[in-house]
Amino acid sequence: MGKGVAILPIVFVILAFGLGLGIGVKILSPRLSPSTNPPQAINSKVQVPLPSGEDTIRTFFNLIQEKKPNEALKMLTVSYIGNDCSRTSWLNQFKSFENVSVDKIDLENGSSANGKKIYKVTISARMLPTATSAPIPNYGWENGQNVRWITLSENNKNIWKIAGISTGP
Repeated sequence: MGKGVAILPIVFVILAFGLGLGIGVKILSPRLSPSTNPPQAINSKVQVPLPSGEDTIRTFFNLIQEKKPNEALKMLTVSYIGNDCSRTSWLNQFKSFENVSVDKIDLENGSSANGKKIYKVTISARMLPTATSAPIPNYGWENGQNVRWITLSENNKNIWKIAGISTGP
């Protein structure tokens, strides 16, 4: 009979713990009345807008500023990048900026047609001292404000890519 008495407190503790756990779950769980339906996932797709032309231009120069030339290169159309030699030249140019930022973006009047847009963009730039020895000194950029006309082309996924950067319209 000594063994039975020793097991009794253990059984009592287990029952008390189980009862307490059951009450806790009942109190803490959400109460659903028979007329209340459990929560269901809403079947809706969140629509995220695609980047605008201005967003594309700002992102391009931000990537150059952040020293991510390969990412900036992906913002150009394949035809604008050209061959491997041109690709290397683009990367060298992007790496030659000490600082670059977009000050102002204006859509040129009447330039939105056939999936293309032309923007007049004012850019602040500071080139690295080594850029003065480039084939075109500083790759044509001045330290300070620069104005460029940037042509964007919309691809078949409705994404704007840079199809041209020039010093005049």
